Amino acid sequence: MAVCNFSECKLNWYYYDGVCVSKCPSGTYGFSDEAKAVCTDCHYSCLTCSGSSNTDCVSCHEDAELSTNLGEPVCVLRELSWTMRSTLWFYQMTVLFSVNVVAFGVIILYMMAKWYLRRRNSKYSEVYGYYKVLYTNDVNACKDGSQEGACLSDSE
Repeated sequence: MAVCNFSECKLNWYYYDGVCVSKCPSGTYGFSDEAKAVCTDCHYSCLTCSGSSNTDCVSCHEDAELSTNLGEPVCVLRELSWTMRSTLWFYQMTVLFSVNVVAFGVIILYMMAKWYLRRRNSKYSEVYGYYKVLYTNDVNACKDGSQEGACLSDSE
């Protein structure tokens, strides 16, 4: 490895610490644009990475593990990993519980509205004398037999 300027590095080589390298060392990643190709430091939580963000970690230091947080890989200290997973689980269960409570509430409201409307309709039929009249020639069709050719019913 010869000392060089980043403009002197071959194609697909990177400038790092005064020299041109074909592969960036651990803790850095290759970044190139039209003007230069350099090895840039990873996020401090990453051992190896594909970019500068904490969500670009490929591997972690010994005291951390690669974990997925909302679909993104991040390095989390082993001591905090369980806490992070349990917090995510608790959040998911809280959302699920809330959805169930809302669904149960909607069902209860529907049942109460249905009960109220039935009760209201039956009160109107008692107060205002609304009855369904069934006209028939069959005398046996009326259970009480009090009407000839017509039966009164207050049920639907």
